[in-house]
Amino acid sequence: MRKQVERMSRQYERIERASTIITNGEGKDPKTGHDVSIFEASNNPDTYIAVLKDIIENSRSSLGAYALVEGVVHIGAYREVMRLGEGKLIEAVVKMQTGKIFPVYNYVRTMNRVICEPLFLKDFSVPIIFELLSEEVSIYISIDYDAIARLFNQSGYHTSWSTKKEFYSIRERYPDYRFISQDNKLLRIDIGGKKSYVGDGLIARIVGDNLLPSVAIKSMVEMFEHEINEKSKD
Repeated sequence: MRKQVERMSRQYERIERASTIITNGEGKDPKTGHDVSIFEASNNPDTYIAVLKDIIENSRSSLGAYALVEGVVHIGAYREVMRLGEGKLIEAVVKMQTGKIFPVYNYVRTMNRVICEPLFLKDFSVPIIFELLSEEVSIYISIDYDAIARLFNQSGYHTSWSTKKEFYSIRERYPDYRFISQDNKLLRIDIGGKKSYVGDGLIARIVGDNLLPSVAIKSMVEMFEHEINEKSKD
């Protein structure tokens, strides 16, 4: 009973922290307790929801459908036996196209773990929402990290992969943070002579909020620039 009460207490604390962030625009991260704030980007929050709706519909006849968004977001919608393997099908598709294996995210489960727009507020019909909740159809998403780096550069923001030594140093300094990494190297972005590391919050915006990668990247860069400007004032 004591353990159950402790679990409930932690859950209420996280809910309260999340509510504070949403209401006030700032507060404590529900998971780590670090100070966080909501930054409003200047660009329109364009999404790929229409793509999701299309492949969900297409999966009805073939039990599986695939789409690629901006050369970065690989999406698979699967039904019945095609759902088996927890995303191994989309992983195989991505490996065949890129020669690499990148993390695969279960769409609905990811939304339950990150702060993002709830499923019931998305532009889905009620039948589709219940299909997703019941897992009658499962959506798996994989992000090509190399394509993310290329899109940063194409958008005018210089990025590169760090050294392995840098990877271990940053991971030791910030154990509570998760960054985009591969082969023990971090995705690094240079803004105004300042070096920053791209966190997996970018992935949450792309997967959970369904932002187009180009939109999510611009929003993240604006946030970095805002933080740099605020620090320079101090």
